[in-house]
Amino acid sequence: MWPYASRGSRFMGEVNEISPSTLEAEDFITNAVSIKLWLPEKLVAAIDVLCEQHDASRPDVLRWILFEHVFGRLELTHLKRRMSARLKLELQDLADAARQPLSDYLRAVLARHLLAERFFREWQATLAKANAEAARHESDTVVAR
Repeated sequence: MWPYASRGSRFMGEVNEISPSTLEAEDFITNAVSIKLWLPEKLVAAIDVLCEQHDASRPDVLRWILFEHVFGRLELTHLKRRMSARLKLELQDLADAARQPLSDYLRAVLARHLLAERFFREWQATLAKANAEAARHESDTVVAR
């Protein structure tokens, strides 16, 4: 929410009546799966800031961000701080659709969510340049043999 809002909501009534959750709560009760992920120091620092502000652990903050990425902010308000096998499956489907390994996809999601869009775009450009350089080096090595 915008921190400098000068007035509250104009909606009077029960929000859950006009926008009920479409998710089954039972799908998110247990956190039975894990995702191994390396994060750059800048992302860890951003996550730590959110941990401090929301009095939450890193896993809770990551669940929150990834849940919001997959299901949306509105669903997050209905169902907070749980990670389930379903969330991991949905994340894997999104990574597969993007033709990326899960860890690469999640790093990009977290960078885009936690850092400025400009930083994300610069990071993507630098990554593409490094990958092109590595591919060129690899093809030079094959030709030299």
